[in-house]
This record gives sequence, structure tokens and C-alpha cells, in this order.
Amino acid sequence: MGWIKCSERMPAERLEVWLTIRGHDCIIPMKGETVEQAQERINDVRWVTQGFLGSDGWYGIDEFPMVVTPIAWMPVDYPEPYGGEA
Repeated sequence: MGWIKCSERMPAERLEVWLTIRGHDCIIPMKGETVEQAQERINDVRWVTQGFLGSDGWYGIDEFPMVVTPIAWMPVDYPEPYGGEA
């Protein structure tokens, strides 16, 4: 299964999923750059993390609220444990 846009469908609450995040919660302007310019630069950054949707918003896998809203998600497919001999 591929990425699902958050604008199209949300996962079930408390379901661990992979998230694509656009932007960041920490904006530090470079020398000579305005805060607005730094925000535009940061908004071009995309990264992947795990999290889940709670009743009041998104949370990271550490269960802290997320500041930046994800743009897409996909289910976490954990492998089955090894079933052979020890």
C-alpha cells in the first residue's frame, strides 16, 4: 500500500502509521533571511516519522502532540516474528 493523503482519508484513531511531514516546528532564519523566508525554506523540507491520530490531533510515536500536521500517511506493516527453530 502506498501513501494516502490526509486530505483524502485519515487513519483510525490510535493506529500507528508512517507519516510524511512537510515543514518543521523549529524555524531558525539564516543570516540575512527574514522569518517569512525561513518559513518558506523550511516548508520545502519533507521527512518521514511514525505517529498516530488521537481524538484531538496528531501525536508522535513518543505520545507527545505534533506541532506540524502530516500531509500523508501509510500503515506500519510489522513483520511476523521468526517461527523457526531457536
